[in-house]
Amino acid sequence: MFRLIYILCLSFFNLLATKILFMNQKFSSIIEPKDLGVREWTKDEMQKFCKYVEYFSKKLRINSCFVKSVCKRNFLKRKGFDCKLYIGVELEDSFKSHSWLISEELNCFERPGGHLKIIQIVD
Repeated sequence: MFRLIYILCLSFFNLLATKILFMNQKFSSIIEPKDLGVREWTKDEMQKFCKYVEYFSKKLRINSCFVKSVCKRNFLKRKGFDCKLYIGVELEDSFKSHSWLISEELNCFERPGGHLKIIQIVD
């Protein structure tokens, strides 16, 4: 039970920290995973982290797919899980953009932008 509360709190604070980074940082520094210390996490725990980021995003009205994806990506990368951040655009009737995270190991609870032209993949 303590571990679940720990994951819940960590997802909340990482989401807020990522949102704050967007206010005054460059793109290259935002996507750089920060040192979170060495700790072993299971796939199940990492999936819970991703799910809680989605939950808190809705509660805090953080609608930016980019903020959520970067938050999850940086945390997963730092904990040793492989994932890629995709950024795509569409220019048909109006400009649309979307970012999403894909990991072969985990469910990151994100929807890929299948119809968008991918303009950047951040490994």
